[in-house]
Amino acid sequence: MAYSRSKCGPGIGVVAAVLAAVLTGFVLTRSPRGNAEEPSNASKPRTAAATSVPVVHATVKSAKDEKWTVQRDIVPAGKTPEPADNSYCDVCHANYQEEELTEVHRDVGVGCETCHGMSMTHSEDEDNVTPPEIMWASARINDRCMTCHLRKDILPGSKAINHQSFFERLDRPATAGAGEKYCTECHAVEHKLPHRTRVWDRETGKLIKQTGGPAMDR
Repeated sequence: MAYSRSKCGPGIGVVAAVLAAVLTGFVLTRSPRGNAEEPSNASKPRTAAATSVPVVHATVKSAKDEKWTVQRDIVPAGKTPEPADNSYCDVCHANYQEEELTEVHRDVGVGCETCHGMSMTHSEDEDNVTPPEIMWASARINDRCMTCHLRKDILPGSKAINHQSFFERLDRPATAGAGEKYCTECHAVEHKLPHRTRVWDRETGKLIKQTGGPAMDR
């Protein structure tokens, strides 16, 4: 059957009109190339939701600054931490049982082994010439402390406000004087033995001094 021109003409006209409208809308709504385009992820301004660093850190200039923070409780409110068991180490190192640094960390579950390893060979050596499993050279002390005590902000009135000068020296170690650069210079004064009958190189573990009897005599 043949269709007349008058029957198919209106249908084609409708289709053409719809197509024209779609094309016109596309042209009118399409953003021109250039500055009006949606910025890429690399060029978008970072917001608090897009970064783990809070907005208050915007003034921080050094990457090292982000490693520190005011002191916060590491145990959630309402929770009672299980104290660390240092009894095995206390057999020889009884002088540390009431030492402040040991007590503070022990009470929240951070014991001797957390920083010094299990040190089984060290503890079984009656002559005490075997070093602890882990020792900390001065240059690595701050990084170790930073694993728990992060620096994210220093705010007026916070417990960390008096550390500003310390942070500045940390950023410029060449200008720091003796005893000014490391956390343990202030926070572990009693943790250091006043006299050692055994001294090891803290990087290599090599025994470099041996005098008198076992170290536990002191």
